[in-house]
Amino acid sequence: MRAARALLLLPLLGGMGCKDDGPKPEDTSTTAEATLPSACDDPSLTWEGFAQPFFSSWCTSCHGSALVGLARHGAPEGIDFDTLEATIPFSPLIELVAVDALTMPPTDAIEPAHRARLADWIACGTPGVDVPPPQLLFCDDPQFFEGSVTTSALPAGACSEWNAITGDATIDASSPLSDCLCEVGGSVVVTSPEDVSLPELVTVGGDLRLEGSVATTALELPFLTTVGGSIFVTDDPALTRVDLARLETLGGGLLVARNPVLSDMVSMQSVATVGDGVQFIDLDALVSLDATPRALTIGGRIVVSDNDLLERVWLAEGLTTNTIGIEISLNPMLGRIEGLTRLETVGDLTLTRLPELLALPVFQQLESADSVVISETRVLTSLFGLDHLQSVAGLLEVRANSALTDVDALVRVENIGGGLTVRDNLLLPTSAVDALVETIGLENISGAVDTAGNGPG
Repeated sequence: MRAARALLLLPLLGGMGCKDDGPKPEDTSTTAEATLPSACDDPSLTWEGFAQPFFSSWCTSCHGSALVGLARHGAPEGIDFDTLEATIPFSPLIELVAVDALTMPPTDAIEPAHRARLADWIACGTPGVDVPPPQLLFCDDPQFFEGSVTTSALPAGACSEWNAITGDATIDASSPLSDCLCEVGGSVVVTSPEDVSLPELVTVGGDLRLEGSVATTALELPFLTTVGGSIFVTDDPALTRVDLARLETLGGGLLVARNPVLSDMVSMQSVATVGDGVQFIDLDALVSLDATPRALTIGGRIVVSDNDLLERVWLAEGLTTNTIGIEISLNPMLGRIEGLTRLETVGDLTLTRLPELLALPVFQQLESADSVVISETRVLTSLFGLDHLQSVAGLLEVRANSALTDVDALVRVENIGGGLTVRDNLLLPTSAVDALVETIGLENISGAVDTAGNGPG
Protein backbone atom coordinates (compact mmCIF):
# COMPACT_ATOMS: atom_id res chain seq x y z
CA MET A 1 0.00 0.00 0.00
CA ARG A 2 2.83 2.40 0.89
CA ALA A 3 4.54 1.71 -2.44
CA ALA A 4 1.29 2.37 -4.29
CA ARG A 5 0.89 5.68 -2.49
CA ALA A 6 4.44 6.53 -3.42
CA LEU A 7 3.67 6.10 -7.10
CA LEU A 8 0.81 8.55 -6.78
CA LEU A 9 3.19 11.10 -5.32
CA LEU A 10 5.76 10.88 -8.10
CA PRO A 11 4.37 13.89 -10.01
CA LEU A 12 4.80 16.01 -6.87
CA LEU A 13 8.37 14.97 -6.16
CA GLY A 14 9.21 14.28 -9.78
CA GLY A 15 12.41 16.25 -9.71
CA MET A 16 13.68 15.02 -6.36
CA GLY A 17 17.33 14.35 -7.12
CA CYS A 18 18.54 14.59 -10.67
CA LYS A 19 20.77 11.62 -11.23
CA ASP A 20 19.47 8.80 -13.39
CA ASP A 21 21.59 5.69 -13.18
CA GLY A 22 19.43 3.07 -14.81
CA PRO A 23 18.15 0.03 -12.91
CA LYS A 24 17.20 0.62 -9.29
CA PRO A 25 18.76 -1.50 -6.54
CA GLU A 26 16.97 -4.14 -4.56
CA ASP A 27 15.06 -2.74 -1.61
CA THR A 28 17.31 -3.81 1.22
CA SER A 29 16.64 -0.65 3.21
CA THR A 30 15.08 -0.45 6.65
CA THR A 31 11.72 1.33 6.58
CA ALA A 32 10.28 3.35 9.40
CA GLU A 33 8.34 0.38 10.78
CA ALA A 34 11.54 -1.62 11.17
CA THR A 35 13.61 1.16 12.69
CA LEU A 36 15.48 0.01 15.75
CA PRO A 37 14.99 2.15 18.85
CA SER A 38 18.76 2.37 19.25
CA ALA A 39 19.00 4.35 15.99
CA CYS A 40 17.43 7.35 17.72
CA ASP A 41 20.16 7.25 20.36
CA ASP A 42 22.82 7.88 17.73
CA PRO A 43 24.04 11.45 18.36
CA SER A 44 25.10 11.83 14.73
CA LEU A 45 21.63 11.03 13.38
CA THR A 46 20.66 14.67 13.04
CA TRP A 47 20.03 17.19 10.29
CA GLU A 48 23.51 18.65 10.60
CA GLY A 49 25.18 15.29 11.18
CA PHE A 50 23.52 13.20 8.46
CA ALA A 51 20.45 14.54 6.66
CA GLN A 52 21.81 17.86 5.42
CA PRO A 53 24.90 16.24 3.82
CA PHE A 54 22.63 13.55 2.31
CA PHE A 55 20.25 16.06 0.71
CA SER A 56 23.16 18.25 -0.39
CA SER A 57 24.77 15.30 -2.18
CA TRP A 58 21.68 13.84 -3.83
CA CYS A 59 18.82 16.33 -3.95
CA THR A 60 19.60 20.04 -3.80
CA SER A 61 21.10 20.19 -7.28
CA CYS A 62 17.42 20.29 -8.32
CA HIS A 63 15.58 20.95 -5.04
CA GLY A 64 17.55 24.07 -4.06
CA SER A 65 15.81 27.28 -3.03
CA ALA A 66 18.16 29.39 -5.16
CA LEU A 67 17.31 27.47 -8.35
CA VAL A 68 14.63 28.63 -10.79
CA GLY A 69 13.24 27.50 -14.12
CA LEU A 70 15.27 25.04 -16.14
CA ALA A 71 17.97 24.96 -13.47
CA ARG A 72 15.59 22.89 -11.33
CA HIS A 73 15.53 20.08 -13.91
CA GLY A 74 11.84 19.43 -13.37
CA ALA A 75 11.72 19.82 -9.58
CA PRO A 76 8.52 21.65 -8.58
CA GLU A 77 8.96 25.19 -7.30
CA GLY A 78 8.75 25.41 -3.52
CA ILE A 79 9.88 21.85 -2.78
CA ASP A 80 13.37 22.50 -1.52
CA PHE A 81 15.61 20.55 0.81
CA ASP A 82 18.45 22.91 1.66
CA THR A 83 17.15 23.74 5.15
CA LEU A 84 15.63 21.61 7.89
CA GLU A 85 12.62 23.92 8.19
CA ALA A 86 11.81 23.50 4.49
CA THR A 87 12.40 19.75 4.49
CA ILE A 88 10.33 18.65 7.50
CA PRO A 89 6.88 19.16 5.89
CA PHE A 90 7.84 16.81 3.06
CA SER A 91 9.47 14.11 5.20
CA PRO A 92 6.58 11.58 4.92
CA LEU A 93 6.61 11.93 1.14
CA ILE A 94 10.40 11.71 1.05
CA GLU A 95 10.25 8.43 2.94
CA LEU A 96 7.69 7.01 0.52
CA VAL A 97 9.67 7.74 -2.63
CA ALA A 98 13.26 7.60 -1.36
CA VAL A 99 13.02 4.65 1.02
CA ASP A 100 9.98 2.54 0.11
CA ALA A 101 9.60 2.93 -3.65
CA LEU A 102 13.30 3.65 -4.33
CA THR A 103 12.28 5.97 -7.15
CA MET A 104 13.85 9.17 -5.87
CA PRO A 105 16.56 10.18 -6.18
CA PRO A 106 16.60 8.13 -9.42
CA THR A 107 20.00 6.56 -8.91
CA ASP A 108 21.46 3.28 -7.71
CA ALA A 109 24.63 5.06 -6.58
CA ILE A 110 23.18 5.58 -3.09
CA GLU A 111 24.11 2.77 -0.75
CA PRO A 112 21.04 0.96 0.69
CA ALA A 113 22.42 1.64 4.17
CA HIS A 114 22.21 5.38 3.53
CA ARG A 115 18.58 5.13 2.44
CA ALA A 116 17.93 3.08 5.59
CA ARG A 117 19.58 5.78 7.68
CA LEU A 118 17.34 8.37 6.03
CA ALA A 119 14.34 6.30 7.15
CA ASP A 120 15.76 6.19 10.68
CA TRP A 121 16.20 9.96 10.73
CA ILE A 122 12.58 10.51 9.66
CA ALA A 123 11.24 7.89 12.08
CA CYS A 124 13.15 9.50 14.94
CA GLY A 125 11.36 12.78 14.34
CA THR A 126 13.80 14.57 11.97
CA PRO A 127 16.11 15.64 14.80
CA GLY A 128 18.64 18.45 14.45
CA VAL A 129 18.87 22.16 13.93
CA ASP A 130 19.46 24.33 10.89
CA VAL A 131 23.07 25.41 10.63
CA PRO A 132 23.28 28.59 8.56
CA PRO A 133 26.05 28.62 5.97
CA PRO A 134 29.10 30.67 6.84
CA GLN A 135 28.60 34.31 6.01
CA LEU A 136 30.99 36.05 3.68
CA LEU A 137 31.98 38.81 6.06
CA PHE A 138 34.46 40.80 4.06
CA CYS A 139 33.63 40.59 0.38
CA ASP A 140 30.74 43.00 -0.09
CA ASP A 141 33.28 45.81 -0.32
CA PRO A 142 36.75 44.36 -1.03
CA GLN A 143 39.73 46.55 -0.22
CA PHE A 144 42.70 45.86 -2.50
CA PHE A 145 46.40 45.62 -1.82
CA GLU A 146 48.25 46.77 -4.92
CA GLY A 147 50.66 44.06 -6.02
CA SER A 148 51.37 40.44 -5.21
CA VAL A 149 51.48 38.79 -1.79
CA THR A 150 53.27 35.83 -0.22
CA THR A 151 51.71 34.69 3.05
CA SER A 152 55.05 33.92 4.71
CA ALA A 153 56.06 37.57 4.26
CA LEU A 154 52.72 39.28 4.65
CA PRO A 155 52.54 43.06 4.17
CA ALA A 156 51.07 45.08 7.00
CA GLY A 157 47.33 45.69 7.21
CA ALA A 158 46.06 42.27 6.12
CA CYS A 159 42.36 41.89 6.97
CA SER A 160 42.27 45.20 8.86
CA GLU A 161 43.12 47.41 5.88
CA TRP A 162 42.87 45.12 2.85
CA ASN A 163 41.33 41.76 2.02
CA ALA A 164 41.89 41.52 -1.73
CA ILE A 165 44.96 41.51 -3.96
CA THR A 166 45.43 42.99 -7.42
CA GLY A 167 48.34 40.66 -8.23
CA ASP A 168 49.17 37.05 -7.35
CA ALA A 169 48.76 35.30 -4.00
CA THR A 170 51.26 32.63 -2.96
CA ILE A 171 50.00 30.53 -0.06
CA ASP A 172 53.21 29.10 1.36
CA ALA A 173 52.45 29.24 5.10
CA SER A 174 49.51 29.60 7.45
CA SER A 175 48.42 33.21 7.80
CA PRO A 176 45.58 35.38 9.13
CA LEU A 177 44.98 36.37 5.51
CA SER A 178 43.46 32.96 4.87
CA ASP A 179 40.43 33.93 6.94
CA CYS A 180 39.62 37.14 5.09
CA LEU A 181 41.01 36.92 1.54
CA CYS A 182 38.07 37.33 -0.81
CA GLU A 183 39.46 38.27 -4.22
CA VAL A 184 42.73 37.82 -6.12
CA GLY A 185 43.25 39.65 -9.41
CA GLY A 186 46.07 37.38 -10.51
CA SER A 187 46.78 33.72 -9.73
CA VAL A 188 46.68 31.75 -6.49
CA VAL A 189 49.60 29.37 -6.02
CA VAL A 190 49.46 26.94 -3.09
CA THR A 191 52.78 25.58 -1.81
CA SER A 192 51.92 25.41 1.88
CA PRO A 193 52.89 22.23 3.74
CA GLU A 194 49.57 22.41 5.61
CA ASP A 195 45.89 22.07 4.79
CA VAL A 196 44.56 25.12 2.96
CA SER A 197 41.19 26.70 3.68
CA LEU A 198 40.15 30.02 2.14
CA PRO A 199 36.55 30.34 3.35
CA GLU A 200 36.01 33.89 2.04
CA LEU A 201 37.64 33.55 -1.38
CA VAL A 202 35.09 34.19 -4.15
CA THR A 203 37.06 35.25 -7.23
CA VAL A 204 40.45 34.43 -8.74
CA GLY A 205 41.32 36.34 -11.90
CA GLY A 206 44.15 34.06 -13.03
CA ASP A 207 45.01 30.43 -12.35
CA LEU A 208 44.57 28.35 -9.22
CA ARG A 209 47.54 26.02 -8.72
CA LEU A 210 48.31 23.33 -6.20
CA GLU A 211 51.15 21.40 -7.77
CA GLY A 212 53.66 19.07 -6.16
CA SER A 213 52.91 19.96 -2.54
CA VAL A 214 54.26 17.28 -0.22
CA ALA A 215 51.88 17.60 2.72
CA THR A 216 48.63 19.40 1.83
CA THR A 217 45.81 16.98 2.62
CA ALA A 218 42.82 19.26 1.93
CA LEU A 219 42.06 22.22 -0.31
CA GLU A 220 38.90 23.92 0.94
CA LEU A 221 37.48 26.70 -1.25
CA PRO A 222 33.79 26.44 -0.37
CA PHE A 223 32.68 29.82 -1.77
CA LEU A 224 34.93 30.14 -4.79
CA THR A 225 32.62 30.90 -7.72
CA THR A 226 34.86 32.26 -10.49
CA VAL A 227 38.35 31.43 -11.76
CA GLY A 228 39.42 33.43 -14.81
CA GLY A 229 42.25 31.08 -15.75
CA SER A 230 42.73 27.36 -15.18
CA ILE A 231 42.79 25.09 -12.13
CA PHE A 232 45.70 22.69 -11.66
CA VAL A 233 45.60 20.21 -8.76
CA THR A 234 48.41 17.77 -9.42
CA ASP A 235 51.14 15.60 -7.94
CA ASP A 236 50.23 15.87 -4.26
CA PRO A 237 50.87 12.54 -2.50
CA ALA A 238 48.92 13.55 0.63
CA LEU A 239 45.85 15.30 -0.82
CA THR A 240 42.59 13.58 0.16
CA ARG A 241 39.92 16.26 -0.36
CA VAL A 242 39.17 19.13 -2.75
CA ASP A 243 36.14 21.37 -2.19
CA LEU A 244 35.08 23.46 -5.19
CA ALA A 245 31.37 22.96 -4.55
CA ARG A 246 30.25 26.47 -5.58
CA LEU A 247 32.52 26.99 -8.56
CA GLU A 248 30.38 28.27 -11.44
CA THR A 249 32.69 29.72 -14.09
CA LEU A 250 36.14 28.55 -15.14
CA GLY A 251 37.74 30.61 -17.89
CA GLY A 252 40.42 28.04 -18.67
CA GLY A 253 40.57 24.33 -18.00
CA LEU A 254 40.61 21.90 -15.07
CA LEU A 255 43.38 19.37 -14.51
CA VAL A 256 43.24 17.05 -11.49
CA ALA A 257 45.97 14.46 -11.87
CA ARG A 258 48.39 12.16 -10.07
CA ASN A 259 46.98 12.58 -6.57
CA PRO A 260 47.18 8.99 -5.32
CA VAL A 261 45.05 9.31 -2.15
CA LEU A 262 42.47 11.86 -3.33
CA SER A 263 39.18 10.18 -2.44
CA ASP A 264 36.81 13.12 -1.89
CA MET A 265 36.38 15.37 -4.92
CA VAL A 266 33.42 17.37 -3.64
CA SER A 267 30.66 17.37 -6.23
CA MET A 268 31.20 20.12 -8.82
CA GLN A 269 27.52 20.48 -9.62
CA SER A 270 27.58 24.29 -9.80
CA VAL A 271 29.99 24.53 -12.74
CA ALA A 272 28.19 25.88 -15.80
CA THR A 273 31.02 27.09 -18.05
CA VAL A 274 34.53 25.76 -18.67
CA GLY A 275 36.59 27.57 -21.28
CA ASP A 276 39.04 24.73 -21.95
CA GLY A 277 39.23 21.03 -21.11
CA VAL A 278 38.35 18.96 -18.05
CA GLN A 279 40.77 16.18 -17.12
CA PHE A 280 40.80 13.68 -14.25
CA ILE A 281 43.85 11.46 -14.61
CA ASP A 282 45.64 8.91 -12.40
CA LEU A 283 43.57 9.32 -9.24
CA ASP A 284 44.02 5.90 -7.70
CA ALA A 285 41.77 6.33 -4.64
CA LEU A 286 38.75 7.95 -6.29
CA VAL A 287 35.68 5.68 -6.49
CA SER A 288 32.93 8.07 -7.63
CA LEU A 289 33.26 11.32 -9.57
CA ASP A 290 30.75 14.06 -10.35
CA ALA A 291 32.78 15.75 -13.07
CA THR A 292 31.02 19.05 -13.84
CA PRO A 293 27.66 17.29 -14.35
CA ARG A 294 25.74 20.56 -14.90
CA ALA A 295 28.20 22.16 -17.32
CA LEU A 296 26.61 23.61 -20.44
CA THR A 297 29.91 24.56 -22.10
CA ILE A 298 33.27 22.77 -22.05
CA GLY A 299 35.65 24.24 -24.61
CA GLY A 300 38.35 21.58 -24.59
CA ARG A 301 38.87 17.85 -24.30
CA ILE A 302 37.13 15.85 -21.59
CA VAL A 303 39.42 13.12 -20.22
CA VAL A 304 38.79 10.56 -17.48
CA SER A 305 41.71 8.17 -17.59
CA ASP A 306 43.85 5.79 -15.56
CA ASN A 307 41.82 5.86 -12.34
CA ASP A 308 42.25 2.46 -10.73
CA LEU A 309 39.21 2.35 -8.40
CA LEU A 310 36.75 4.62 -10.22
CA GLU A 311 33.36 2.91 -10.51
CA ARG A 312 31.13 5.70 -11.79
CA VAL A 313 31.49 9.10 -13.40
CA TRP A 314 28.81 11.70 -14.04
CA LEU A 315 29.61 14.06 -16.92
CA ALA A 316 27.94 17.14 -18.37
CA GLU A 317 24.17 16.57 -18.68
CA GLY A 318 23.49 19.80 -20.57
CA LEU A 319 26.47 19.77 -22.94
CA THR A 320 25.33 19.81 -26.57
CA THR A 321 28.63 20.28 -28.42
CA ASN A 322 32.26 19.45 -27.75
CA THR A 323 34.28 19.84 -30.91
CA ILE A 324 37.56 18.63 -29.38
CA GLY A 325 36.63 15.26 -27.96
CA ILE A 326 35.92 12.94 -25.06
CA GLU A 327 38.29 10.23 -23.87
CA ILE A 328 37.38 7.75 -21.14
CA SER A 329 40.05 5.11 -20.90
CA LEU A 330 42.11 2.84 -18.67
CA ASN A 331 39.62 2.78 -15.81
CA PRO A 332 39.58 -0.91 -14.84
CA MET A 333 36.61 -0.72 -12.41
CA LEU A 334 34.41 1.78 -14.25
CA GLY A 335 30.93 0.35 -14.70
CA ARG A 336 28.78 3.42 -15.34
CA ILE A 337 29.20 6.59 -17.35
CA GLU A 338 26.32 8.98 -16.63
CA GLY A 339 25.34 12.20 -18.33
CA LEU A 340 26.01 13.43 -21.89
CA THR A 341 22.36 12.80 -22.75
CA ARG A 342 22.03 16.09 -24.69
CA LEU A 343 25.27 15.79 -26.63
CA GLU A 344 24.63 16.31 -30.37
CA THR A 345 28.10 16.80 -31.84
CA VAL A 346 31.50 15.67 -30.59
CA GLY A 347 35.06 15.62 -31.86
CA ASP A 348 36.87 12.37 -31.12
CA LEU A 349 34.86 9.98 -28.94
CA THR A 350 37.09 7.32 -27.39
CA LEU A 351 35.93 4.71 -24.88
CA THR A 352 38.68 2.15 -24.49
CA ARG A 353 40.18 -0.31 -22.03
CA LEU A 354 37.14 -0.27 -19.76
CA PRO A 355 36.77 -3.95 -18.83
CA GLU A 356 33.82 -3.44 -16.42
CA LEU A 357 31.79 -1.02 -18.53
CA LEU A 358 28.22 -2.32 -18.54
CA ALA A 359 26.69 0.10 -21.04
CA LEU A 360 27.53 3.12 -23.13
CA PRO A 361 26.26 6.52 -22.05
CA VAL A 362 22.78 7.07 -23.43
CA PHE A 363 23.67 9.59 -26.15
CA GLN A 364 20.05 10.45 -26.80
CA GLN A 365 20.86 13.11 -29.40
CA LEU A 366 24.38 12.35 -30.68
CA GLU A 367 24.29 12.56 -34.47
CA SER A 368 27.84 13.37 -35.59
CA ALA A 369 31.43 12.81 -34.47
CA ASP A 370 34.89 13.30 -35.89
CA SER A 371 35.76 9.74 -34.85
CA VAL A 372 34.33 7.01 -32.65
CA VAL A 373 36.40 4.28 -30.98
CA ILE A 374 34.81 1.65 -28.72
CA SER A 375 37.44 -0.93 -27.84
CA GLU A 376 38.78 -3.42 -25.30
CA THR A 377 35.73 -3.90 -23.10
CA ARG A 378 34.85 -7.24 -21.50
CA VAL A 379 31.20 -7.08 -20.39
CA LEU A 380 29.67 -4.61 -22.87
CA THR A 381 27.11 -6.56 -24.90
CA SER A 382 25.65 -3.89 -27.19
CA LEU A 383 26.26 -0.39 -28.52
CA PHE A 384 22.89 0.88 -27.35
CA GLY A 385 23.35 4.58 -26.75
CA LEU A 386 24.73 5.30 -30.23
CA ASP A 387 21.34 4.77 -31.85
CA HIS A 388 21.14 8.29 -33.27
CA LEU A 389 24.64 8.43 -34.74
CA GLN A 390 24.47 9.34 -38.44
CA SER A 391 27.83 10.73 -39.50
CA VAL A 392 31.46 10.03 -38.58
CA ALA A 393 34.00 12.29 -40.27
CA GLY A 394 36.95 9.98 -39.62
CA LEU A 395 37.42 6.49 -38.21
CA LEU A 396 34.62 4.36 -36.76
CA GLU A 397 36.22 1.54 -34.78
CA VAL A 398 34.60 -1.24 -32.73
CA ARG A 399 37.42 -3.56 -31.69
CA ALA A 400 38.22 -6.30 -29.19
CA ASN A 401 35.01 -6.13 -27.17
CA SER A 402 34.88 -9.68 -25.91
CA ALA A 403 31.19 -9.76 -24.84
CA LEU A 404 29.71 -7.67 -27.67
CA THR A 405 26.93 -9.54 -29.47
CA ASP A 406 25.31 -6.92 -31.73
CA VAL A 407 25.99 -3.66 -33.53
CA ASP A 408 22.37 -2.85 -34.31
CA ALA A 409 22.73 0.61 -32.76
CA LEU A 410 24.87 1.71 -35.73
CA VAL A 411 22.29 1.09 -38.44
CA ARG A 412 21.50 4.81 -38.78
CA VAL A 413 25.07 5.68 -39.76
CA GLU A 414 24.89 7.17 -43.27
CA ASN A 415 28.50 8.10 -44.01
CA ILE A 416 31.99 7.48 -42.68
CA GLY A 417 34.71 9.85 -43.85
CA GLY A 418 37.53 7.58 -42.70
CA GLY A 419 37.67 3.82 -42.33
CA LEU A 420 35.36 1.31 -40.68
CA THR A 421 36.95 -1.21 -38.34
CA VAL A 422 34.78 -3.83 -36.67
CA ARG A 423 37.14 -6.63 -35.71
CA ASP A 424 38.22 -9.08 -33.00
CA ASN A 425 34.85 -9.06 -31.24
CA LEU A 426 34.72 -12.76 -30.46
CA LEU A 427 30.97 -13.10 -29.75
CA LEU A 428 29.80 -10.75 -32.48
CA PRO A 429 28.49 -12.80 -35.43
CA THR A 430 30.32 -12.09 -38.66
CA SER A 431 26.97 -12.03 -40.41
CA ALA A 432 25.88 -9.09 -38.21
CA VAL A 433 29.01 -7.18 -39.21
CA ASP A 434 28.47 -7.94 -42.88
CA ALA A 435 24.89 -6.74 -42.57
CA LEU A 436 26.06 -3.50 -41.00
CA VAL A 437 28.52 -2.84 -43.83
CA GLU A 438 25.79 -3.51 -46.34
CA THR A 439 23.36 -1.18 -44.55
CA ILE A 440 25.84 1.69 -44.49
CA GLY A 441 27.00 0.93 -48.02
CA LEU A 442 30.61 0.71 -49.20
CA GLU A 443 30.02 3.78 -51.32
CA ASN A 444 29.43 5.74 -48.09
CA ILE A 445 32.70 4.62 -46.45
CA SER A 446 35.69 6.61 -47.68
CA GLY A 447 38.45 4.58 -46.03
CA ALA A 448 39.36 0.93 -45.60
CA VAL A 449 36.96 -1.63 -44.17
CA ASP A 450 38.40 -4.18 -41.70
CA THR A 451 36.04 -6.83 -40.33
CA ALA A 452 38.45 -9.64 -39.48
CA GLY A 453 38.41 -11.78 -36.35
CA ASN A 454 34.77 -11.57 -35.30
CA GLY A 455 32.68 -14.51 -34.13
CA PRO A 456 31.05 -17.32 -36.10
CA GLY A 457 27.60 -17.06 -37.54
